[in-house]
Amino acid sequence: MKYSNCLIEALKAKLKDWRHIRLIVIGKGLQTRSYHFAWTDGEYYYHSYSQNPKWWTRYWYKPTIRKVPWITFESWVCDRLKGQERSLQLKVLKKLGIHLADIPNTDGKEYFVVCTAGDLPKEEDVRYMEKLFRGKVFIKIVQEEKEMKVLTYEQFWKSKFVKSDMCYSWRYVTPMDSPDYEALYGDWIRVKLREITDEIVDPPLYTLDWTFDQHVHIRQWKDRYFSAPEVFSKLKSGYGKGCVFMSTTSCMPVHPNNKEEILALYEKVRDEVKDAMQIAKDLKFKAKPYYWVVPLFHLNGISLNQVFKDVPKYRGLKIHPKSHNWNPKDKERANLLTQVFEFAEKRNLPIILHTGNSKEDNPRLYEKWFKDFPNVKVTLAHCKNLKAVKYLFRKYPQLNGDTAMIPKENEAYLNKHGFARRLVYGSDFPICDLFEGK
Repeated sequence: MKYSNCLIEALKAKLKDWRHIRLIVIGKGLQTRSYHFAWTDGEYYYHSYSQNPKWWTRYWYKPTIRKVPWITFESWVCDRLKGQERSLQLKVLKKLGIHLADIPNTDGKEYFVVCTAGDLPKEEDVRYMEKLFRGKVFIKIVQEEKEMKVLTYEQFWKSKFVKSDMCYSWRYVTPMDSPDYEALYGDWIRVKLREITDEIVDPPLYTLDWTFDQHVHIRQWKDRYFSAPEVFSKLKSGYGKGCVFMSTTSCMPVHPNNKEEILALYEKVRDEVKDAMQIAKDLKFKAKPYYWVVPLFHLNGISLNQVFKDVPKYRGLKIHPKSHNWNPKDKERANLLTQVFEFAEKRNLPIILHTGNSKEDNPRLYEKWFKDFPNVKVTLAHCKNLKAVKYLFRKYPQLNGDTAMIPKENEAYLNKHGFARRLVYGSDFPICDLFEGK
């Protein structure tokens, strides 16, 4: 089609990739002339436009497709919404699917310009930030990672620091009284600040609580055996206060047609978890067991209600797609997944979902359930397949991830994109030690 318009182009994109493309309608609050239709794949924002300035080309033109990062679109939206009524701001953000709980409204709040070795911030940069955040900007003097002084820009110029041999440059800003600000607006802030300087680093606003390990295993794993006393004692000796644990005995192979063998495995896992809870109690170690969902158990007459009746202390569920062949395209497995999520929603239970770089471990395969069950909190274990994880984090606020065997560069990547507060500490102990050759 030689001529088209924004609505037709958006519908064409949706038809090409129905599953991953989401349509966007930009209307009141952002556009002053008319509605505009666009689309996104979660990572980029796309829209069509006319290069002809004539008025009639608003509705019928030779389309040119523009592609920009979603983060840039978010910054544009926030910029256009500044000064508008609060209710309208929230309504537009929700409609566009931008998961910022709110756009910046920081009247009267204070901001730091953090100074480390480098160039002195220019006055126009400071004034720009004051205008941008509608708050007072201070300069925090930092030397060798130690805070020395907090000054206004005017005080700074009159201080001894200007005459000293020390040099300073601002790196990032954040409200003094809102630790959640970076998690909510980090991407938006970085886009704005790049207009001033490339000297941007991620502030250490959020420190993972390593005293409570959210990803631990006990019992049989391949040819190794990890007893609960051994695992819990080592964690406690390392100043650990508690953990979430699962029995890897659940992954032991059984014949799919041998019901007695399947039931025997279920009973073994059940007894292991009960014993582990008693051991944790004796050690005064806070241990939370998660039930590792094994499809063969439930296809052979064991209900989830029965599982939680046998072990009332289960505090969550674990799904491992590769180990147990959770193929969402299989009708039987898909129905079971729905039952698991329904059960989790009814009992307010979190789910740990294993992720990996293989096709069957891609977390996007489970997007249907994330969408259908927004109240079920899901931890994407290992945060593997970064592109998929970033896409899902942006789209589904109920998701988080753990750091179990996650490469440092992957954790840095997620922090860079504003997801620091979506990560919880997990070690995959003691499995991690085997991979590291310990």
